[in-house]
Amino acid sequence: MTKETRDELVKAAKKQAESARQHVRRVRQDGMNEIKKLKDSISEDDVKVEQDKIQKLTDDHIAEITRLLASKERALAVI
Repeated sequence: MTKETRDELVKAAKKQAESARQHVRRVRQDGMNEIKKLKDSISEDDVKVEQDKIQKLTDDHIAEITRLLASKERALAVI
């Protein structure tokens, strides 16, 4: 595989990773909006707990996407 081909594959992987990050952020925003709708029916503490859960899930998934991208970049560099 040529260097140009590897570079193109890395570029495509980065594009896919960014798309996945954006999707995770959209899902996070949807979750936060749902919690805001429930603000009147649940306590502020529960709102904060649920927001923190959503944020942690978001952070975990974005970290996993970043880890997978780095792994793929290393794999392509070795080929």
